[in-house]
Order: sequence, then C-alpha cells, then structure tokens
Amino acid sequence: MKRLLALAALAAAPALAQPDLSHMQGLLAATPVGGWVNASASSNWGSTWPLPRYTGDLGSIVYAWGSMAWDSDRGQIILWGGGHANYAGNEVYTLSGGTGQWARASLPSAYQSGTSWVLGNGAPQSSHTYDNSLYLPISGRFATFGGAAWNSGSNFDSPAGREGPWLWNPALADPNRVGGQDGTGLDPTALGSNAWQSRRGSITGTLPPTFVESATAYRAEAGRDVVYIAADTGASGFPSLYRYEFNLGGNDTVQKVGVMGAGQTTYQGTAALDSGRGWFVRTLWPGSASNDLAVWDLDLNNSANPNANNSFAVRLQRPDGTPFDIVGAGGAGSNAGITFEQVSGHFFLFEGVTLNEIIPAENPDGSPASVWTVIQRTCTGSCPSSAGQGVHGHWLAIPELGALALMAGYQSGPKDVDVWLYHVAEVPEPGTWLQLAAGLAVLGGVAARRRIGRV
Repeated sequence: MKRLLALAALAAAPALAQPDLSHMQGLLAATPVGGWVNASASSNWGSTWPLPRYTGDLGSIVYAWGSMAWDSDRGQIILWGGGHANYAGNEVYTLSGGTGQWARASLPSAYQSGTSWVLGNGAPQSSHTYDNSLYLPISGRFATFGGAAWNSGSNFDSPAGREGPWLWNPALADPNRVGGQDGTGLDPTALGSNAWQSRRGSITGTLPPTFVESATAYRAEAGRDVVYIAADTGASGFPSLYRYEFNLGGNDTVQKVGVMGAGQTTYQGTAALDSGRGWFVRTLWPGSASNDLAVWDLDLNNSANPNANNSFAVRLQRPDGTPFDIVGAGGAGSNAGITFEQVSGHFFLFEGVTLNEIIPAENPDGSPASVWTVIQRTCTGSCPSSAGQGVHGHWLAIPELGALALMAGYQSGPKDVDVWLYHVAEVPEPGTWLQLAAGLAVLGGVAARRRIGRV
C-alpha cells in the first residue's frame, strides 16, 4: 500500500521544467520494452580528457570501484572518481541526455607538495566511490561520500582533518576551470569555479567511521534530501544503517538508525531504496548459504536505540524454486549493481553481463518476506558488458525515461566508455499517469482496509 500512495503523491506533484532528453528519448522510442540501446552518440570520452592531466590510467574512473549519478534537473549523467592508487585527477565529466555526448565539467586540482591534500582544500581528493554518488534534486547538487581517497585509501582529508561529504554544483560546470579556487589546478593558470563544498563543520551528529565499501540510496523526506548509508564500522562485515539529511541553509544531520542482523555478512555491495514501501535493500557479499539481500524497513528506524536490529534477511530464488546466487562481473557478487524501478515496483540487478529482475514479496503485516523471486531478462542483439571490471554504482534508474542506465566497461583502445539504456517501461502521458495514480490510491485504500481486518 505504501508504494501505491507514493506513486499517487508523485503524480500529484507540480510539473517542473523538463531538461532536454531528446537523444535518449528518441533511442528508447525505437527500442522495444525489454530491449537495450547504446545511448552514447559517439566514442568521445577520451577527447574530453584534460591537458595537463595526471599520469596513470584515467579509465580507472570507470572500472576501479566507482559510481555515477543522474542529474534530473539537467538530464545528464555525472561521473566522478578515480582514487586510491589508480588515478589522482578529481575532474568531473557529464553525459548529456539531449546529445549523447560526453563533456568535461571541470579541470583537475593540484595536490599540496608531498601530501595527498588538495591545494586550497576547495575540492575533494579523487576517490573510489563504490556506491556513494548521488544527485540531490531538492538541493540541486551532486553529492559524493567518497570511499578510498587518492594515495591514502581512506576518508576525504585535509590539514583541518576529515572532510566531506562533498557537494558539487552543476550550475557552475566549466571545462576550463578547476573545481576549487583560482590557481589551485594542475594547470596553475586556470581560474576556479568554486563549485565544490565540503560539509565539514556543517554536520550535527557523527559520521560513520568510514565510507570504504559503503552503499547509499536516496529518498526525499519532508522537503529535504535524505541519503541512507549502509556503512561498516571497521571491516566487521555487519554494516550499520545511517540517515543523512542535507540542509544547505544550515546544519546537516546524521543519525545511526539501525544495524544488520546475524547471517547477513557483507563487505562490498550496492544498495537501492523502494521509497513507497520504505525498504532500503543492500546486496550481500560474500553471500551466506541462506541470504542474498539485507532489507531495512525504514519505518522501524530507531535513532534512540540505534543498535536495535531492523533489518530482514532475504533469500533469492528462481521461479522454479531453485536458489539464485549473486555472482557479479569477474565472479564476485561485490561487483554487481542493484537499482529500483518505481513503475514496476521491482529491483533490477546487473551482474556484469546478466540482467535480473527481482520481485519483492511482503508478509501480510507489510514486512519483507524472507524469499523473493528473480527472473533473468535475456538480451538479444547488441548487449552491454562490464565483465571483468565490475558494475558497483554505475547502474541506476532514470524514472522520467522509464529506463535503467548502465555504464559499461572501459575500452582502453578508443579511450571510451559507453552508457546503455534498458527500456524497462513505457512512460505514461501526464493525464494517463494521473488517472493511473488515482486508481492505485483507491486500490491502496482497499488493501489497507483488508490488512487492518487481518490484524
């Protein structure tokens, strides 16, 4: 019922100015539901790389434990990363939904001599981002919690101490300006866009000890951007759940709101959030013999008693009842990516070459059932692949297109990376959508009355 009411609220929300999505819309119009299409207009990512730039493999922004975000205000994918021992550059890239072209959105920062601190402390260190990149539509910012920062393998840092999370303002994107202040770029003559902001000093509460191998998902709550984070407390394999609320006009708030139960061990993994049901879902890796997903029911959040277990263990199975194991690109479940699609109400898991649709199930009391069904979606014709490189957070839903987006594996020859769209659903016209939502709301009320009758 909660999911039905959420869809109704979405339909009733006022219409906003729509960004240019013509390129992606045209491709999807010619692609049947259940089909894939390459949304990159040409192999041009390498042509946007900056000069001067850091040595090292710039392609590691894609294949080394990275993630991306969908900027719904501008209709573009935002890519940022690198990190640890792979690539030191902290420049930003975007892929336009209107043209299918890559663009550079900033120049790389320089580091203070002999340190891993960014010159001027006005931008974040390059970092492995795991599943920690998001777009905040209410604040209008790209957010990164980082993970394993360049050269240290730890949290964002500066001479002042721990930094971040960092916000980047897409309205200040400029291919010829460094993301921080004037004169802080690898090119010392470059002007700065001052597009980055660290939230250090603007946080009430205590951050998780580390964002290495953590996973995040977004939900709007009471007019605020809220990010839920499943973050470990020190390689224990039992992440706690944190709620981080952004407030650009004041202090952000962070609270520990739950823990994960026994039998749900996980290190790396990705997460998605069904905002209607209020379920935060994280993949488990390495998976146990009985569990594949950890599901937190956000209605059970308890900041007053954060060590209370509010997670549920879920086992995945095929329609014939046989067990389903999350494998992932390169043979490790940590490399798989999961996202949520709101029209179907289903989760979608991409394992590197295989797409699987996860159908959640709930008990009569509304809690997550212990077994969910997985259906493999076979690809015919041209198909994407991230085999051997990992998916991580390079897999997300684009609701306004009725599509899922995948950043496929980096191609070292042409120095390029393609973004593919999976056409998961037709997007209803506004009038049809409103009628559908009204019907769903009625059905939701009937379901609620039936549930009350069973209590």
